[in-house]
Amino acid sequence: MPIHDTSVYVHENIILPPYYLQNLLIKEGSMLIYGGAGVRKSWLVQHLSFAISCGIPWLGMRTEQARTMLVNCEISPAAFAIYRLRPMAARFNIPAMGHYVWSPDEDNVNLMLEDDRSYNQFMDFIRPAAPNVVILDCLQGCYGGDENDMERAGMWIRNVRRMQTELHCSVIVVHHSNKNQFASDMGKMRGTTRFSAWVDSVVYMVAQPTGIQLQFQKYRLSAQPEIRPVNAAFTDYLWTAV
Repeated sequence: MPIHDTSVYVHENIILPPYYLQNLLIKEGSMLIYGGAGVRKSWLVQHLSFAISCGIPWLGMRTEQARTMLVNCEISPAAFAIYRLRPMAARFNIPAMGHYVWSPDEDNVNLMLEDDRSYNQFMDFIRPAAPNVVILDCLQGCYGGDENDMERAGMWIRNVRRMQTELHCSVIVVHHSNKNQFASDMGKMRGTTRFSAWVDSVVYMVAQPTGIQLQFQKYRLSAQPEIRPVNAAFTDYLWTAV
């Protein structure tokens, strides 16, 4: 990494990597979306995956079209395909080879990305699709240890970074909140703080009297200094800003 003379550097033509999601997810970047039970985290990231694969706006934010891979680690492959994927996909004009899904259970894979053998098996499955954006739903389903174990979490992060480097991809991780809803900001997130420290952006989904609100708790690569919360509604398999 070169040392720059600031008086010169600020006037150079510096090119930023593209945002796959405006202000929140850059090329080879990372984002974590978390919240409590019942806020429809999986539905949200699935909707986001379709928006990115089609290159259409998402909740008022621009996207850049990219090949997405949604890794379902949460429910059975059949239930995922029939009750979640199929009805939402019918509402998008998905390009051929623009959106992929994989369920580890369908291939009898016990996915633990912190384990090198499991990671290599995972890469063998997803590598042929060459995704630009990989969505891991959820962290608990692809992590085999105690979420408070900093060393094990570090091994998990190391391997996810290996994936990003090899595939030149961005990653979105779905996670859960803890039971301390009086904690401030990212203190509501379950497990070690290594997860929130690693990612570029953190989005907290919370139920409000008027519906679901997305609170942007971290956005260190944003082009704007503040991102205001977005109120969202989920109707007929689509999310809309309200």
